[in-house]
Amino acid sequence: MARFRIVPLLCLIPFLFTLQACEPIVPLNSPEELTAFQQEMLDAVNALRQEGCQCGNQQYAPTHRLSWNALLAQAAERHAKDMASHKHFGHKGTDGSTFSDRIESTGYRYANASENIAHGFSDVMAVMEAWKKSPGHCKNLMDPGVREMGAAKVSTYWVQNFAASLN
Repeated sequence: MARFRIVPLLCLIPFLFTLQACEPIVPLNSPEELTAFQQEMLDAVNALRQEGCQCGNQQYAPTHRLSWNALLAQAAERHAKDMASHKHFGHKGTDGSTFSDRIESTGYRYANASENIAHGFSDVMAVMEAWKKSPGHCKNLMDPGVREMGAAKVSTYWVQNFAASLN
């Protein structure tokens, strides 16, 4: 009888060696994957959210930090490239796409989403100051209903996407 109990255990040996050879699992969008620009933008947004902010006549209390999402960044980059290559500035793309179209085209499913765009700013701090002074953009920055963000800059065209995933 003892021999039959050992056989199933012997079958596990190859599996255990396979597990040892595996690389450690790194979550998608871990901080190590972010570019310097992405990290600076995420840090700037989260610093503002932790402080709270006056957006026009609306005071926003401090709120939770956001996580970076590569799909939201991909949608932002698509729009920033479109605006830069066509010297166009607007929330609607030259192909007629809306920010929700661009986000959905990445496969990202969301319950709540918004977009900030800007043009002509040289660095993250300058564009963040401009967005803070615009009540609608500031509201997007401070929205407690979103959990993730992605952003892109092409030339002097800036795009931020914010959303709460359904996944």
